[in-house]
Amino acid sequence: MIIGILYEINPLNKEKTADEFIKIKNEEYVILSKVDDKVLVVPFEFDKGGKCHLLTSQYSFKNKYEGTYYYIDLNQYPIIKK
Repeated sequence: MIIGILYEINPLNKEKTADEFIKIKNEEYVILSKVDDKVLVVPFEFDKGGKCHLLTSQYSFKNKYEGTYYYIDLNQYPIIKK
């Protein structure tokens, strides 16, 4: 039980605390959702302060099996730009 509590406080699996990103053909996106064999993505940018901005006017679906997945721990909520 103690190990379970410690795991919840400080997870060993970084993917559980980090946001999921994908790089497809030199373009990078934040993954918002996965549906069947597609992922719903939006492009993003980081400002000088390191805060992530999601460009939500550019939603698109991409093939789930193309591209390279990676994870970034943002440590703060992203700013949504419409």
